[in-house]
Amino acid sequence: MDFDKIKAKIDKLLNSPEFDKMMEKEANKASIYESQLKRFKEGYDHRFGELVEKILSKYNTKEYIQRERSLGYEPREYLIDFLFNYVREHGVEGTDQDWDRLTHGDFTTELYKYKGYMFELLQGQGSVIKVYKHES
Repeated sequence: MDFDKIKAKIDKLLNSPEFDKMMEKEANKASIYESQLKRFKEGYDHRFGELVEKILSKYNTKEYIQRERSLGYEPREYLIDFLFNYVREHGVEGTDQDWDRLTHGDFTTELYKYKGYMFELLQGQGSVIKVYKHES
């Protein structure tokens, strides 16, 4: 297949009604997610520490981990992802001292502090978010 044929296929896809529907669906998902972040700020931010502890305790149970693995997944942690995005928006970046003290070398790509917690994003052959209690 040459470049012109590939370009023609891509152009056809980008100008199709199916692509427009897909992009509209993705924009709708992003809008819903943004409204959830806003709603969390307005209604739950005052309970941030309590909710972090509750979420971490859920995800760290043997039952949860075994159930996820029995379904063929590494344990999914959507609520940790949500909290990370929330902290990315409302928290502050870790200081140089935080990076030196907490991070895992070249694998740490982002580090944020918020309300007594540190959120560290590690990326290698996969991604993981670590959450630590932060001591000022």
